[in-house]
Amino acid sequence: MPEYIERESLLKKAKELAQNFSSSCLATPHIIKAIENAPKADVVEVVRCKDCKRFLQMETSPSYDGKCLGYGYLVEANHFCSYGERKEGAENENA
Repeated sequence: MPEYIERESLLKKAKELAQNFSSSCLATPHIIKAIENAPKADVVEVVRCKDCKRFLQMETSPSYDGKCLGYGYLVEANHFCSYGERKEGAENENA
């Protein structure tokens, strides 16, 4: 499974390393340019049900953690859909 990175974070780190080792690596400017020119991945942020505005926590079902108020389905907290909207203060720590 591919892993995706934030280009800006990688560029920042590469530039920091370039400052520390600028005289010893002639490839550094080429590496930085390659990162800048790399194609963007077609990805979207996942909003898990537990972090969604429409998630209602329930304790009544042994198989499900709550209910999606947008669609009326019983869902697991770690499930997600393409319409998820992050509620304020929620963070996705689970991938």
